[in-house]
Amino acid sequence: MRAGAWALLLTVACRDGATRPAGPIVDAAIPDVVVVRESIVKIERVAIEESTWPKEAGPSPNPHELAGELKSDLVASGLFTVDEPRGPYRSASVHALYGFELASGKGRAGAELTLRWSTEEEDFDLVEHASCEGAASTPKEAGGLVECALSSAARGLAVKETIRRGDPTAVLAALAGDDEGRRQVAFAAVADHKIKEAVPRLLELLESPDGAARDGAIGALVALREPRAVGPLTKMAEFKDLAMMRRVVDAVGSIGGEEAVAYLELVASGHDDPTIKAMAEQALARARRRTKP
Repeated sequence: MRAGAWALLLTVACRDGATRPAGPIVDAAIPDVVVVRESIVKIERVAIEESTWPKEAGPSPNPHELAGELKSDLVASGLFTVDEPRGPYRSASVHALYGFELASGKGRAGAELTLRWSTEEEDFDLVEHASCEGAASTPKEAGGLVECALSSAARGLAVKETIRRGDPTAVLAALAGDDEGRRQVAFAAVADHKIKEAVPRLLELLESPDGAARDGAIGALVALREPRAVGPLTKMAEFKDLAMMRRVVDAVGSIGGEEAVAYLELVASGHDDPTIKAMAEQALARARRRTKP
């Protein structure tokens, strides 16, 4: 990512991350990290990439120093290490992209951190954005803003890792919040760790105007095979809404249960579209297999 995408980096950082002046980071919106029982993550490599740095800001920060500070921030969470662990661990690398803009002595830094697992069998990458703004009349102040953005992103990355591990408190907080990135990680965690406590919130999200939130909730409820979701799901699609009908038919068939069977029988026998009818018949067969006699 270079100058052409720098505005996008700052926009995403402001939306998904925290915007604050340089200095001590105090962010009540980011909960304390709760470490659950799972292997610690060993950071094998930290790569620092500069996206944009104006000449008038002076020398850009030393990448080796930024990498060292970033490692310290990650290790402080208790979820990551850069040393050889004594017990089981998972390996990952961190790619850090930062940029900086300056106007009338005021600066703004944006950062994007990507945690990449070392093997393909591992989970999806975790990505976090953050930005900081404030006085930047000297290179030291400008560098402080970059450090602030990277540190904030590191804390956010630790929160996402806690969610991914399936800590119920962190998962429920993410589902209740408005951070789209954390919410998507929470959907996956619900499915992976079978977090039943999330069902009431997932049912609420089925009525969300946000399509991504609805889709994530459907996927998580299907993964849980939650029978309480069948009724709300069947009410989401009118017969003429073919796209939603396909989604609902597939979801209900995967969940199963008497209510699912009754709905799919209705669709299979009464829908006008032959494709939807065929899907309903296939889903009905799945639902019957999953329905206790």
